[in-house]
Amino acid sequence: MQTKRPPDIQRGRLARVRRGGPLPLTAVEAVRALEPYCGEFLYTHVDTEGLMGGTNLEAVRAVQAATSRRLTAAGGITTQREIDDLDALGIDAVVGMAIYTGALNPEPRTLEP
Repeated sequence: MQTKRPPDIQRGRLARVRRGGPLPLTAVEAVRALEPYCGEFLYTHVDTEGLMGGTNLEAVRAVQAATSRRLTAAGGITTQREIDDLDALGIDAVVGMAIYTGALNPEPRTLEP
């Protein structure tokens, strides 16, 4: 069985994996169309992914505003502050390059009951 990768976002449009280039559909449009069929969404901002320059919080918030489903954001998240800001909005964060390079070393936290 083949696992399907969720769509990524490039230049504000859905990006085709391995074929390059954006599709004529925004992330907000895609989320609105797919919401009845999805329990949650993973939004990857490809324009900032792996660049260690921060994520596009405005774009993430636009996607969040378009759905009532749970949202996880990825792509460019570099600092604990970004993680905390996303968490305050009820958005989960996926962090990659910042941890791989040692730029981010999150401190363990005690979860509140």
